Amino acid sequence: GMDRLQVAKDFVEFLTVSGSGEYHNYQCYVQLGDTVKLVLKVSWLSVTITNGYLDSKFRSKQVAKDCEYGKVTSWSEALVRLEEGNARYKSGKYEHPNQSPECREMWTGKQEPWCIVLSCADSRVTPEMVFDTGIGELFIIRVAGNIANASTIASIEYAAANLPSAKGIVVLGHESCGAVGAAVSIGESGGAAPSPALQHLVAHIAPALVKKPTGKDEMAGYVRANARLAAEDLCARSKIIQDSGLPVVPAYYRLKSGDVEFLGGSQVA
Repeated sequence: GMDRLQVAKDFVEFLTVSGSGEYHNYQCYVQLGDTVKLVLKVSWLSVTITNGYLDSKFRSKQVAKDCEYGKVTSWSEALVRLEEGNARYKSGKYEHPNQSPECREMWTGKQEPWCIVLSCADSRVTPEMVFDTGIGELFIIRVAGNIANASTIASIEYAAANLPSAKGIVVLGHESCGAVGAAVSIGESGGAAPSPALQHLVAHIAPALVKKPTGKDEMAGYVRANARLAAEDLCARSKIIQDSGLPVVPAYYRLKSGDVEFLGGSQVA
């Protein structure tokens, strides 16, 4: 068989000898046996060496594909994009779209996100990664417990009123949410949060905890209820969101599997 490491070295030498600055950022993937991997990067060409075969595609084609994402025309299209991106994330087969210098330049003067996401501030929950999206695709608001308070509602109102490219709103709760867990603990103890600001946060989550969830994972039930509550609050408390007619869809993210479950009980603003 072909010496794949030597192929990679030859390819790098070719770029070094024949290239100028434009070649400094290349991507090349080589796997030797089951464990040894060599990863390099190229800006204009994406190269994969698998089982001794070289497969390449010019990046210009990818850039053309990337910059089409403003053409989402309905919530059903947006939902398909979210589901497909999440499937890539779960499988590890990322496309990392819309992250090229060309796309950065294209969107400096405007933005056309096709979905608004209200997400938790938890460091393990990054919607751009979870849905395998890039620059300008998602309009994201992050706050502990993904609550619908005055600040998050105002941010969503801005997007709903000024960004007609947005076709829906997702409220993304997640497994092992610390904010929901804290609200449960405070509620069970009958105490208060350690600061007025934290009490404000807990007060927004508390109504989701009134009814004890069914099923083995009680905390997951509370998180789902909190996501549904936030979706309801967005519609109930904002005429701008109501007038937008955007669907408001609660969802639940599993940390280990990476799966996003879109929940029933979606609101129509």
